[in-house]
Amino acid sequence: MEDPVWFALRNTTYATSRRYLLANSTSITFQHAEATSWLLFCNALSVIGEMIVSHSGMTAIQALTIMTFHAMGLAGLCVEYPMIKYAVQLAHAKELQRESLASWGLSSADLLTRNWLWWTISVIDKQMSIQSGRPSSILDDDISTPIPTTAPPGSSIDVKVVTLIIRHAQICFRVMDRIMPVKASKQGFDRPYETIRDIQEQLEGLLQDMPSSIDGNTTSSAALSAN
Repeated sequence: MEDPVWFALRNTTYATSRRYLLANSTSITFQHAEATSWLLFCNALSVIGEMIVSHSGMTAIQALTIMTFHAMGLAGLCVEYPMIKYAVQLAHAKELQRESLASWGLSSADLLTRNWLWWTISVIDKQMSIQSGRPSSILDDDISTPIPTTAPPGSSIDVKVVTLIIRHAQICFRVMDRIMPVKASKQGFDRPYETIRDIQEQLEGLLQDMPSSIDGNTTSSAALSAN
């Protein structure tokens, strides 16, 4: 019997590829491309139960993360929310949120894969929480895993840009978590003011660290402060 994790991973890859290829065809409507892709993605969804309750490893977490990415592009459906919840739960079970210890005997490549996977999941979780208003499954105070400073083996990602994306997601979630809740309105004036000033400083630091190649906003920190 085929491993459910690899079955899900393969079908999600097929679904994403088919949606991309068909959506770029001038002779096929987006609705048709979506419907054709959905049939393949349903195959992946059919084994989620087995992936979660079985002895799941890193590949299962990676598969659920990829399934979440695909689901984020589905029109009118919200299956990405349970997808990322499952990924977070399995990641916690593997203690991906904790900084790896030397006694674990992991290679440098395994450490990078582990850390990048955790921060990918974290960004998705925070982004979905912000968009939907649903609570995050991740507590920042429980995280000791460092943000990687080098790309995974064989990857061409821009580490600095991805790091900025991680920081931006964290700041946005802090806005929602510390300013928007009802409890924040009962804290008086001083506490929210300190929170807003702290978040503004973080945003200014993010802007200063942004490479000129992706900085589409020439607004200075002074201008931000004035606003």
